Amino acid sequence: MVYITVAEAIVIHEHLEKAGRWPEVFQKCSQMLSSVRNSSPMSWFRMNVACPVLSDDDCLAYAVRPATCAVHFVLSDPSLCSPWTTELGEYLPVELEDVFLDFQKTLHSSIDAHGILALKMPIPASLIMAERVRYQPNLTPEALVRLIYNELA
Repeated sequence: MVYITVAEAIVIHEHLEKAGRWPEVFQKCSQMLSSVRNSSPMSWFRMNVACPVLSDDDCLAYAVRPATCAVHFVLSDPSLCSPWTTELGEYLPVELEDVFLDFQKTLHSSIDAHGILALKMPIPASLIMAERVRYQPNLTPEALVRLIYNELA
């Protein structure tokens, strides 16, 4: 479970809709909203809360995965990344923090870091926000703020 920008969520939402997988992901996102509102990302991992775009053995958004996921490299067996694994082994992440931070700065400067598209939220909230933004393109700033704080925050 990660934080992504609304811009990334819009791309993922479009991809999931084209693939016919959005209803399934929307249901997962909706069920996760209360947990997202009331806990931290570390607690999601401890509670074994999976990313809503993961199916049993695949990422439904892999082709358009957000930057956070695209730069997550490990040397260990990929099966050890799953919070549900019962396999023994050492999880060996590759730390590319500097590269990732530079990428994030470039991304934010290219999508107007003060706009709604640069807003970062947990992936379930961000995907639901993407759906609302796509289907209500004429939302006023006040309506967006209400949406964020009343429904998603």
